[in-house]
Amino acid sequence: MKRKILFLILPIHFLLPITLVFAQPGTGWGDPIFDEEFDGSTINAAMWRDLTWDEYKAENTSVSNDMLIINNECTGDGSTYGGRVDTWGIQTFRYGYYEIRCRTEYKARTTWPAAWLGLNANNTELDLFEWFHHSYDDGMGPNQSHHFKDDRNIIVNLHDSIDPSDWHTYAVLWTPSEISFYVDGQFHYSSPAWAEANDEIYLLLTSSPDQNLTTHSPGDSYPDFYVDYVRIWQKADYSTTVGEYRPPCPVPGFIEGEDFTMPYGIQNVGCSEGGLAVGYLDTGDWLKYNVSVFATGTYQITFRMATASSGSVKVYVDNVIQTSLSIGNTGGWQNWRDFSTQVQLPQGEHELKLQATGSWNLNNMEITLVQTGLDDALTTGGSVQVYPNPTADKVFFANLPEGNYTVRIANLDGKIVRQFNAQSLQYGISLHELLPGMYCIQLMSDTYSSSYRIVKSN
Repeated sequence: MKRKILFLILPIHFLLPITLVFAQPGTGWGDPIFDEEFDGSTINAAMWRDLTWDEYKAENTSVSNDMLIINNECTGDGSTYGGRVDTWGIQTFRYGYYEIRCRTEYKARTTWPAAWLGLNANNTELDLFEWFHHSYDDGMGPNQSHHFKDDRNIIVNLHDSIDPSDWHTYAVLWTPSEISFYVDGQFHYSSPAWAEANDEIYLLLTSSPDQNLTTHSPGDSYPDFYVDYVRIWQKADYSTTVGEYRPPCPVPGFIEGEDFTMPYGIQNVGCSEGGLAVGYLDTGDWLKYNVSVFATGTYQITFRMATASSGSVKVYVDNVIQTSLSIGNTGGWQNWRDFSTQVQLPQGEHELKLQATGSWNLNNMEITLVQTGLDDALTTGGSVQVYPNPTADKVFFANLPEGNYTVRIANLDGKIVRQFNAQSLQYGISLHELLPGMYCIQLMSDTYSSSYRIVKSN
């Protein structure tokens, strides 16, 4: 299942302009959740903000002949203005298939039209269509691009492939594990930095005289930007997505590889052992998991992995490296073997990060307690008193702060034998069904967290 991906950007030759076809981008998408055909006579205020700000004037945008038209101008004092509509304050978007049909006349060194997604907190920008009319090292012309935080850019030009004065469709497929760009329904390229885009985003249609050019003069003429339609599809099964908060995985416990909270450079793939696995990890790629550790101690992590080559996994806890484990050749990308290492984990919620060297796939991992630091972890209860201890039935808590509590009970092997939520612990906790032995009880609320060692007697 593993393969190396080489990005080669080659010219794509389009012989005919696209015909207007209303179609889904594939199975499982349903009808568009955003469908703007511009078939009225005014800007639809329920869908768009028509902006007057900086280099934009609201009067430079209009709807006519079933199109959005954005005009550009240079006024008598030499100021330049274009137009802009966006969904700021109206609607945000995340994963989906975004498609626009548009055109603009070519006139060298004049305007900067674009259809793009942006304005979010982490500076993500996805350009379905953009035209730099000023010179760059790689020439002038239309492009599709992915800009992300720290001003890093992936820009791929189309000027050897299309004539933007003709009607074309430009699209981006944005999923939890992919950012791919399309022109006239044909795949163009995929961004290798798709994991950088995971926040909600706004849709913008803009054009203005290019401020990077030489001085503009009153009366200068500029090409207009024409948009036929904008359509957005979203799948219903994106309820659990990259970048969303997920409840922490309990430790000790079993964690599926795909239960990450943030990935970089990976894809979910089918697994020969059933379900999904995480694949396509190469040097520098990583996975992050939220974990909730029951008690401070030494834990063994057993990774279920496969590789047709070899590599290693570096294990970080809260961004501090704990260990590096060598991963030997298992004989194939779906031939799974166990690889184990030990780490020190403190009690509470933490971030577990796995970083790849070489290439490997991950099915799951099991984290078990080897040795607990109970003497340290269980003496932090402050004024709270636990009684009776030992107990044959119930255990009670004196001076416990009020609140809604999550209660976990684990044996000394670290296995959680009981877990529940309680609005009050006034009447104690029953241990009647537990076998005799020593247990660790962890109490967690918004304002209080502590663990206690309890002996269950006959």
